[in-house]
Formats: sequence, structure tokens, C-alpha cells
Amino acid sequence: MKHAFTEEELGEMRTFMEKVAAGKMGARHTDPVVALFEQRFEETFKRLAEGGRTPALWVQYHYMVDVIKVFIRTERLADHNGHLCCIVSRMLDIFAAAGHHQYAKGARLYCQLMKQLENVPAYKETFESFTAHGNHVVRYSSHDWSGTWCDICIEQTLMKSAKSEGGLSRGRMRHSDSGHK
Repeated sequence: MKHAFTEEELGEMRTFMEKVAAGKMGARHTDPVVALFEQRFEETFKRLAEGGRTPALWVQYHYMVDVIKVFIRTERLADHNGHLCCIVSRMLDIFAAAGHHQYAKGARLYCQLMKQLENVPAYKETFESFTAHGNHVVRYSSHDWSGTWCDICIEQTLMKSAKSEGGLSRGRMRHSDSGHK
């Protein structure tokens, strides 16, 4: 990758990284140098994939890991549009190729319903809360990168209450079949 950029482009990247490290830029900020880096990175990976089956497999593996990283980023930043875009543009193909047809079907239906939500007057306020305020995730604080998936929060809350003193696994419900059910 070192030979894919000019000295001027490398200098722009260093300047951008210094601004990010110094905290002068938010997590949502992007710069033209980032788009340039992504473009050159993809070109390099395409060239590598043409080198045989093993490099092509590693490129495909890297692509899948990148999809996961992008999805986690959109969730943690509470970016609803990025969340839907990642599912539609990247994850549906992986679900279908991996044979997870129920996930592919469910994700496609979910995205269609979310896109229809924008046009239904009764849900206009809900849709705006998702897109403008990031209310499709749970936040314990107002900081960037604090969004958490709803199902993970529910699971954590239930597990915490179940394992606390007097909860499901301890206390009076410990030996009760009705309590466990």
C-alpha cells in the first residue's frame, strides 16, 4: 500500500490522522483523503484477488470482516441510514451466499418495512427519531460510540436480574418449577 500513494497524499493522511487523534474531529467526520484511501485499498485488493485462489479467499475473508466492522460502527454511532445501507448493500449478499436464507429473507423484509415507515404519516415522528436522534439503539450516555443493540440490552438486563440476589437462579425461586418457567 505504501507505493499506492504519492508523498502529498501520505502527508494529507498524516494530517488527518493527527486531527482525529487530537480530538479535533468527531467520529462521524470524513475527509476526501479517506475516500481516496478506500478506493486505492479496494483496487489493491482486486489486484491481489487475481493472484490465485488463496489470495482470493483472503480477500473475501477481509471483505466479510470489513462488513462486520462497518455494521458495528453504524450501530455504535446510532447511524440509522448507515445501518439500513449496510444491511441492504453488503449483508444480504453474504446471508444468501452462506445459505442463511431465513436471515436474508428477514433482513430484506425488515429493510422494506423501515423504508415504508418514512411514508406512513402515523409513524413519521418515530422515523424521524430513528434517523435524526439515533433512537433505534439504546444509549446509556450521550457520547459517540455509546449505542448498543436493543436485543443485547434486553439480554443483559434479564440476565442481570436473573442472577441477582433473589432472582431466578438464587433465592426463593431457586427450587420452584413455576419460577423457572
